[in-house]
Parts: sequence; structure tokens; C-alpha cells
Amino acid sequence: MFRYCASRVGLARGVLVAGFAITLVVGSVTTWRYLSRNPNRDQVVAVGAWLSTHTADDARIFVWGNQPYVYETGRRAPATKYVYMLPLTTPGYTTPSQIAEFEAVLRAAAPAAIIDAGSSSPGAPGWLPLLIPRPVTKVDGRELDLLAPIRALVRERYRLADIVDGWPVYLLRGD
Repeated sequence: MFRYCASRVGLARGVLVAGFAITLVVGSVTTWRYLSRNPNRDQVVAVGAWLSTHTADDARIFVWGNQPYVYETGRRAPATKYVYMLPLTTPGYTTPSQIAEFEAVLRAAAPAAIIDAGSSSPGAPGWLPLLIPRPVTKVDGRELDLLAPIRALVRERYRLADIVDGWPVYLLRGD
């Protein structure tokens, strides 16, 4: 009976190890494929490198825009469940109370950095602006803008630290 249990434990370990290995391979391939087709690849990589040298290893960040691979290239954890902005700007889904909850999360556990990855360069057309004005490019009708409280929070608690390959990076004041 002991050999039977031991073989099942060994089998379970093998399955877990194989699953973990497959997850790592698939994640790496997916990231590489995305970055190879992303027109903002160079910016994603540049900002990731900047974050690696200008924020703590355990820092959490927030990316304003729809470039979630900044978290991966910067090796920094997302500060909120929103790794891209579409859920926060979708008519019929986004509500003022959702934005208020989002703001409360940012206030309670402020990210070390906020990256404005909403356009190719400051002032260029793109996603809803953070602090630097820009024309908004329409994206599948997802340009509901209830984000004024988030902008106010960024103005109040962050400073523009750098513009990295066209993307403004804001650091928490006092850091």
C-alpha cells in the first residue's frame, strides 16, 4: 500500500512540474510573439529597463494605456487588477463607483510609478490623456472618460520623473 501511495505522489509531482514548465514556456513564447508584433515594442522594452533601474525590485506600478507588457519587461507587479485601461473606459460597463473604488485602491497602496503609455509621444494622438493633453483616437467605442479623479490623484501625489522613449513616467513624490 505504501508503494501505491508513493507512486501516486510521484505522479502528482511530475504532473505539477510538467504543468509549471509548460506554463513558463507558453508565457515566454506569448510575450515574445506579442513584443515582436507590437508597434510600441521599443518603448515597452525601454520603459521596462528604466523601471528596473529607477524603482525597487518589489515596486508595484500602474500603466495608463493598453500596454500591459510593461509589467513584464519591467519585472514589476501591477498595482491594481487593471493591467490595461479598457475596462475603465467601456460605456455600459464602467461606472463612477468603479472609478471611485479604483481611486481608493491607488490611494491606499500607491504604485511607485505610473507610466503614461497612451500615445507614441507626449501630445501625439492616442488613448485618453493622463496629464499631458493629446487628441483622443477612437478605440472601439471605449473612450468613456470618468477618469478625472485619477488624474487629480496623479497631479497631487506624483511628479514627472522622465520621458522614456516618448512615454512619461511619474514617480510617487518622496521616492
